[in-house]
Amino acid sequence: MAMGMDQQTKVGIGAAAGIALMSLAEPHFYESEPALTISIYTALGAVLIWGFSPLVIEAARWTWIRAGNRRMWPQYLMLICGVGFFIGLVGFLQVNVRPSSPSKEEGSTVHPTPSRRMVDSQSESRSDLHKQSLPGFSSQFTIRIQDVNVTRRKYIFEFGTPEGARAAFYLSASDRFTFLVTDIRGEQYPIEVAMGEKGVPLNKWIMLSAEVGAASDSTFLRILVPGQEVGHRTIPGALILGNRDWRLGAIGGDLGGKNNASFELAGGGIFTTTQTDENIGKLVAYWKDYLQQN
Repeated sequence: MAMGMDQQTKVGIGAAAGIALMSLAEPHFYESEPALTISIYTALGAVLIWGFSPLVIEAARWTWIRAGNRRMWPQYLMLICGVGFFIGLVGFLQVNVRPSSPSKEEGSTVHPTPSRRMVDSQSESRSDLHKQSLPGFSSQFTIRIQDVNVTRRKYIFEFGTPEGARAAFYLSASDRFTFLVTDIRGEQYPIEVAMGEKGVPLNKWIMLSAEVGAASDSTFLRILVPGQEVGHRTIPGALILGNRDWRLGAIGGDLGGKNNASFELAGGGIFTTTQTDENIGKLVAYWKDYLQQN
């Protein structure tokens, strides 16, 4: 059964259309562009039929003449049903199959958007914590900090207990003010704020507050300048700070007497409990009056 070049070209084009149809036989494309998908499938199907029609017609004639009768109709029916089944399967997949959504079993993490009620509840709980004094550490200093042109930590203070707890405030080598709390087991919990008006400003008198307070089920760290919170961190569970006997201390360096910072200090102190927002407000007002009079 000979075929001319034209028929071979048509069969090749039809085969290419069939391969393209099979490569597109997946459900995701239909979801985003259903109209475009139907158009592409219709066009490729038409090209497939057009390309193979000479071969099918010639084969049918050859088989029909050779058989001399019509006993071959079941085979033709099977061929037609096979093509129809393939087209129907592709259509079924496009319409009914959906890509699976990420699940926890697949290693995806779901991040629900917090509702306004959740955000308000968290804000209220934080506000409640700051209306009471909690066991921990609190430093309140009226200070004017200057930068030191060296690449290292520059400590404003570091206090410690005989049990190994530490509370330190310093300007890091990366120029971020850091309040670092270490529990008696040596675990460290930092909170960082920017250097400047949005965090801790330089060359300006401020009241600098740094606190860590342990509640029954959480611990908070915060930095206030002056009386306004510029940094906050909440840690699950209560930090183990021991007896909070902050007898070991250094102002202007670390506990080893190194890594000094440059600043002027008007006054201040440390406490074994956090200060309420009301108390901090009174301290800020007092130091503002003091600085204005001196």
